[in-house]
Order: sequence, then structure tokens, then C-alpha cells
Amino acid sequence: MIKERLAAVVDTSTSGKLAARALSALVAVRGKPDLIVSDHVIEFTSNAMVAWREATGVAWHFFAPGKPMHNGICEAFSGQMRDELLNETLLFDLGHACDEVANWVTHYSHIRYHSAIGYETPAGYAAQLAAMDGRLCEAKALRRPSIAPSALQRPTETPTSASAE
Repeated sequence: MIKERLAAVVDTSTSGKLAARALSALVAVRGKPDLIVSDHVIEFTSNAMVAWREATGVAWHFFAPGKPMHNGICEAFSGQMRDELLNETLLFDLGHACDEVANWVTHYSHIRYHSAIGYETPAGYAAQLAAMDGRLCEAKALRRPSIAPSALQRPTETPTSASAE
């Protein structure tokens, strides 16, 4: 999982048509994904999105209704955005909201380091992945070593002949 956030649509309300336009813009820039996974929000189950999926040939998988734990990464992202931006920022109008959300998403994807991807930024990790032709490394190889080895990893000392007497 790359964790990169490519877009955030801000409006007074959203529709399937708006979601389809946003996805079309992303596909034009980043290419067509093999699969999109989402929950059953009305924007993604609308006739406009069904038509978009059929026109583009993008496969879609829906999580079971009422199971947000199946979409934990998106739920965590939404919670972080709510806690760090929406609950902390007084938004004066739609333009101001668009600017603030765009700044937060840029920071999340291009500046903030994420431990789950080896303390890289999501955009940097995505660029590395693209340079490797999409071959993922093992997650263990991405993690930085701890500052000091844990007690279980420390070598055990063998008693010397002086200490054994």
C-alpha cells in the first residue's frame, strides 16, 4: 500500500458525476488502475459511476456494507484529516476549504514521513516503486533498524575463566 493521496474533492455536496470527473482526471495523469476498492457510498454506487466503470474498464471491488474495518487505511486517513484539519480549522468559504484541504493533502503525501512505508513520503515511495517497475520490496526491508537492539536481540555474554572462578 502506497498511502499516497492523489486528490481530495471539496464541494458543498458530492455526486457520482463529480467523482467520475475526478477519477477521469486522475486516470489522465497517472494511468488506469487495475482495481479500485471502496465502500458503498452513494457516489460510488451511482449510475454515473457504473457508466464510468463500464466506459473505462476499471475493475471495482466493494467492501461488505457496514464493515469499515475492511477499509482501515481509508478510515484512518479520514480520521486523520478530520482530527488534524477539519476539527482544527475554521473554514470561511468553499475556496478557503479547497485551499486548506489541498495544502493538507500535499503535506500528507509529499512532506510527512510514514512508518508503514519505511519512513518515506508516500509520493517518494510511489516514485521509487514506479522506478522499480512496480516490484514491491518486502516490508521488513523498508523498516529502519531500531536505535538499540532489543534485549532479545543482544548477544549473550559467555562467562570468562576469571569470572567463573
